[in-house]
Amino acid sequence: MFGEVEVKRLAYRTRGAENLYPADAQLNLPAEKHSHGIRRLAALEAPRPSFQDAKAAILRQTGQRVRTRQLRELTAAAAVDFTAFYEQPGRPVGERDDVLVLSCDGKALVMRPEALREPTHNRRRALSRSSPPASHLTEDAARSSLTCSPRPTAATPHSSASEWR
Repeated sequence: MFGEVEVKRLAYRTRGAENLYPADAQLNLPAEKHSHGIRRLAALEAPRPSFQDAKAAILRQTGQRVRTRQLRELTAAAAVDFTAFYEQPGRPVGERDDVLVLSCDGKALVMRPEALREPTHNRRRALSRSSPPASHLTEDAARSSLTCSPRPTAATPHSSASEWR
């Protein structure tokens, strides 16, 4: 994303075949010249009214100049698996008795007093007498700050579009 970078690496060669660079996979280098970041930006900026606008946006964001032909090629390469993506079967919907499990560290969560066990409730009561409350949330805000739906939802092809944003 920051201009041209030259990477020296070992190539395995044999007559009549292309060179093999095993480190390319480990370094996650793209096969073509442009980085994964520029490719992503090209796909994101391509829907603009013109390729000139997309080029200007990429230049503003990265300082990297991309020619119109290169931008068209990157855009076409990004859309190459479009049909295959929508033809794949959807993910299975969860069963009614599936359990949704969340893990969190508990920071900034207000515990409801009626949900506390007796020893914890007594300790909380003793602490609240000696110091002001740690939370500025009201009980209604605390109740709505962590709301989870126990129903599993199926992912759709459109839901993965958020990865690009």
